[in-house]
Amino acid sequence: MRRSIVLLLLVTAACGSGSAAPDAEPVPTLLPGTVVEVTPDTYSAIVAASDRPLVVNFWATWCGPCVEEFPRLVEAAHAYADEVAFLGVDVEDDARAAEEFLTRFEVPYPSVGDPKGDIKRAERIVGLPTTQFYRADGELAFVHSGEIEADELTERIDELIRIGTPASGPPS
Repeated sequence: MRRSIVLLLLVTAACGSGSAAPDAEPVPTLLPGTVVEVTPDTYSAIVAASDRPLVVNFWATWCGPCVEEFPRLVEAAHAYADEVAFLGVDVEDDARAAEEFLTRFEVPYPSVGDPKGDIKRAERIVGLPTTQFYRADGELAFVHSGEIEADELTERIDELIRIGTPASGPPS
């Protein structure tokens, strides 16, 4: 829950009304167990707002391999809660079914909805599941297409932590 609040605050700070263009769409509240529909631009703002490494999983309730890998992602989110942020992208799915799915798995991180596949297309995601691994500076480090096994997920997250923290600024 704390991670979700931090992610929400980061998104709000990065895209809040004080710094956004007058016609920018508002950034939704992102909480675990809910699916909030967003545009590709809002998705990009959410990713950019993270100040730590970020694991993004593209999934759907109708995707068998997504269902199989979800417990691994939930376990990793708990294990790395203090070091890495997680975000789900529910693709071309029914929002009610997705929220029931998130509740059933007790997913501790927020998800955004992509009901028409716009984010999936913008990110050039071909199939589900797909997991993206972002460095803390917002740069994409790795992409895993297909169901990810626990050992590879752990290996990628550990590597992301090693490379994912930006160097401190110049000495003052």
